[in-house]
This record gives sequence, structure tokens and C-alpha cells, in this order.
Amino acid sequence: MAIGPILPYLIKPLYYYLAIQVYLEGYLNIPPEKLNTFKGTVRLLFQPQTDTHVFYLNYDMMEIQNSKLYTPDNVTIPVTMKEIPEDQVLEFRTDTPLMKNKFYLIELNYKGKMRMDGSEGLFVGKHGAQSYASTKFEPHYARRMVPCIDQPDAKAIWKITVIHPKQTRAISNSERVKLIERKGWALTKFADTPKLSPYLLAIFVSNFKHFSGATKSGIKVRLFAPNFTIPRYKAIFEHSIRSLDFYTKYFDTPPMLEKLAGMENHGLISLNARTMDTDNKLTTVSHEISHHWIGNQATPKWWDDIWISEGLATFLSEHLPHLDKVFQLYQSMRTLLEYERALDANQGILLPLRTEIGWEELKRGRHAVLNYNVYNRGAMFMAMLHATMGTDSFRKATQLIVKNYINGTITTKDFYNVYGYYANATDSPRDFERFCKSWVEQAGHPLVNVRTVVGGVELSQERDFNSERIHPKYRAEAPFNYKYDIPIFYTTNTNEGNLVWLNLDDPTLFIPVGEDDIISVDPFGEGLYKVHYDRAWYEKWAKMCPEKKCQQDLFFKPCEEFLRVQMSYPLELRQKVIQTCGGLDHGFNSRHPHALRIA
Repeated sequence: MAIGPILPYLIKPLYYYLAIQVYLEGYLNIPPEKLNTFKGTVRLLFQPQTDTHVFYLNYDMMEIQNSKLYTPDNVTIPVTMKEIPEDQVLEFRTDTPLMKNKFYLIELNYKGKMRMDGSEGLFVGKHGAQSYASTKFEPHYARRMVPCIDQPDAKAIWKITVIHPKQTRAISNSERVKLIERKGWALTKFADTPKLSPYLLAIFVSNFKHFSGATKSGIKVRLFAPNFTIPRYKAIFEHSIRSLDFYTKYFDTPPMLEKLAGMENHGLISLNARTMDTDNKLTTVSHEISHHWIGNQATPKWWDDIWISEGLATFLSEHLPHLDKVFQLYQSMRTLLEYERALDANQGILLPLRTEIGWEELKRGRHAVLNYNVYNRGAMFMAMLHATMGTDSFRKATQLIVKNYINGTITTKDFYNVYGYYANATDSPRDFERFCKSWVEQAGHPLVNVRTVVGGVELSQERDFNSERIHPKYRAEAPFNYKYDIPIFYTTNTNEGNLVWLNLDDPTLFIPVGEDDIISVDPFGEGLYKVHYDRAWYEKWAKMCPEKKCQQDLFFKPCEEFLRVQMSYPLELRQKVIQTCGGLDHGFNSRHPHALRIA
């Protein structure tokens, strides 16, 4: 019988006692056959959720040496273990039933090889001649280091001990409470973690140096790195402290951290060298720190719901004013450009935000679960929701998600309920859940057509993608036939900050616009849709803006949009529009030096 990817809910994990020894090369005289291997002992305290003769744990790429089952008073219970490697499952059977809500303890001794390619699981990395051991478990690779119920909803407390070469230091999710050195080895014990999903478990063993600081609320922050001569490390360290302070205030909830050391893991964030060299490294740090609330404390119940935590984290890290003003301006412009490119990218397979994650997806690897769709498209949906609800209501809903589901799990339905509660007091649609479903449970995005008519403009929607690009699994599952409840944000030269709705069952929407006025739809890129203006709009705009000095920021998006469709317009109009765009936005010509090139 095939088992997985979700194990039968037969036992509830309560407490893992994990001791793991890493035979890291370069520090001790370790026999060749043990180099870059590990051995571990795990003792799991659990409660059966029903009377049962059988229960299961996940494991992968390790050798189980023995197993023992105990009652809490240390009486041994005969148990038979069966390995089912194709399902990455250990099956345990007893002659006498385990009783519901009683306490039991399973002990396993095992060993395995650390990964040498930096891939998922417990792996060995190198920085120059220095070796280090680190972990990368999301979404389902904790089972490569420790047998466990490797699911996001299987939260438990972890007590971790790491045995490592004495010349190295071990760090983990919680604070070190004891260090014992003996015969070239060090034994580091850590305090109990809060309830954590296995994928959030982390250890790091290295001889890296570190420097320390603290947030305003007293959370210790330490940054471990191989080389402190590079200024970017200091910037990341200072930004980490600012981000922790900001998010603590934003969520109105402490992050259940005593320390943060430097993958998203509770209490321990690791960044690779490639990330440190990118322009958006500070945004990446903010993203990972926000997960200490959305993701770690309030955790998606299953990978179907990961769009919630990743979409929120990406949105919050790029949109909220916790950075200096210069960085904010850069971020907002970069984000808008990225989102525009994302909407224009006709590559790959289109998926809904909420996708069904089964064995097929998990076996394809982390990028089948954690991809552009949940990060960027998820953030775009959150940006649209934020603009629809307003800053205050959106923040209150986000705070309630954390407070209501702290130490627990959230589902897409929970998200609809919580945000819908606060959306009722705003200009959100009458049917908030339908609005969300039209974006979350359908692939793709719409194109909003703006047609100039007498007295204003008429808006309509159509799908802006080829249905053949939709994953075959979802082509027949569009609940609204690829129509969307669309919030239309618009501004005119005389009237700013408007919101009206083009509902999925409305063929058109009329917006009145005066003869001496011009409308810009979604000027700040808050909507998860493209906008296409007709020829009459561009002719009016190219004529009016030089005369009336149109506001630069209101027409950034129409300028970018025009480049996509300019070849369908006469050359004279193209020249006028491009010149107008260059006059409004002095960076336009440098971004698009060949805007008027005719193919």
C-alpha cells in the first residue's frame, strides 16, 4: 500500500530529543569511511490519536540501526519496524494496541551521509579551505537528517544536541545552554524550541567568526560569516536588527525568539554567497525575518497553502516603510518593473496560486513547490488586496492571522475568513471570498481594455494568456471561466485615488472622464492585471500632457505598457507618445534607448 505524501493521522508528535554527530572533514583525524557522515539518535514523545497497532514516520537516505518503543515509565513495548523507501516511510507495528491519548516514546539510532552538492538535507559546504555543515529542509527534507513526521502541520518541541569538532561552533534554532569539550569533540546542547514544523529545524557547524547586537526589545542578533572585511555583511547585520524591530511592531506580537543567528528557519537564517552579492540582499533578509511570524508561528497547514506565507513575506519585505526613504523609492520602482516583467513573461506553465501538492510535485523537488508563482504572483495578489482593503484593515487582518494561529496552522479558507472580516468595513467587493477565489484558484491574469467613449471610458476584461500554457491538471478547473473580480484603481488629473469594481459577471464598466481630463488606470501597479489603452486615449494623452504637465508618477505604467503594443499604432503617434514619456520620466529613454526602433 502506497503511503504519502501525507501520513495517516495516527499519532501526534509532542517532543523530539535529537542528538546528532557530524564528522566534518578538515578538523579531526577522522577515518575516511566516516568523513562527511553523521549519526543520530532521536527519541520522539507522542500520543496516539486513536487506538492503533500501527504508526508511521518519514525517513530518507539513511540507515536505521535499531528502534525501541517505551511507555513513559520506561517499560519496553515490542515493536516491528518495516522500511518502505519508495514512500520514504518507516512503519511500526505492535502486538498490543497503543491507547488513544496515552504517552509513548519511540527511539531510533541511525546514520547517513551528508550531501556534498549543497542540496536539500544536511549538507557540507566550503568557503575556501573551510568546511561547514548546514541544513536546507524546506519543503520535505528534514527526513534526510532525522526520522520524523515531516509535514508542516506536525509541529512539536525540539531539544537538540550537536556533537561536532572542537574547533568549530554549532548553532541551531534556539540558544546554546551547555558546551562540553572532550577528546577533540564538542557537545553543544540547545534550549527547547517553540513548537516547530520539521522543515524549520536547522543546525549550522563552522569555524566562522561572528559579531553581535540586539534589538530594542532585547533579542540577540548574531551574524556568522567567513570574512568580515566585506562591508555588505555589516549592512545585512544592521538591516536585520531594523527589520526585527519593525516587524515586532507591525505584527504587534513578539517573535518567540531569544536570538537570531545568521532558508528561513526559526531563530536561524542562512544566506549563501550568491545571495549576498545580489542587489536585493536586504529585501531577502527582510523576507526571511518576516517568516518568524508568517510561516514559523502561523504555518501553512500543507504546501497547498504556502502561497499565503510566501506571498505575504514577499509583499511585506518589498512594500512596507521599514527602510530609509532612498531605499524605499528604489524598492518601489524596482518592484513595479519586476511585476510588469512578470506579467509580460510568457514562459513556463501557468498555475493557480493555490495548487495541489502531492508526491509528483514533492519528488520533482523544492522548485515544484516553492516557485515564482507563490512568491511573486502571491506578492502581487497581496499588493492588490492591500490596496483594496487599505493599510489599516490589511494590517489588522495580518496581525489577527498571527495571533489566532500562533503555534498552529492556517489554511486558504482561514485566510479568506480573517481578511474577509476586515474587508467588510472597506470598499472591498460584496462577496470577498469570490473575489479571492477568482485570483487564488484560477491561473493567469486578465487584460483590462480601456476604450474611449462619449463622456468617459469603458472598461472590459479578457484573459491575457494562451490557455495551452495552463497546466493540464487545471485547464478544466477554472471556477469562473477565467473571469475575475477586478479592483480598478484609477486617477485623473483632477481626481486621485479612486476605486471601482469590474466584476467577473459585468461585461463592461463605464467611468466618466471630462473632456479636459485624462484617466490613468492602476497607475502604481497595484493590480494583478495588465491595462491596454485604445488609440484615442494615447492621442488625447500625447496632446494634453505637454500642455497640462501631467504628473510623472501617474503615467509611468502607461508608458511602459505602450512599448508592448506600440507597433500597432502609426509612427507619428508612436513618436509623440515616446517623446511625452521621455519628458515625464527622465529615466525612460535610458531604460528604453531603442523605443522607437522599427523592426
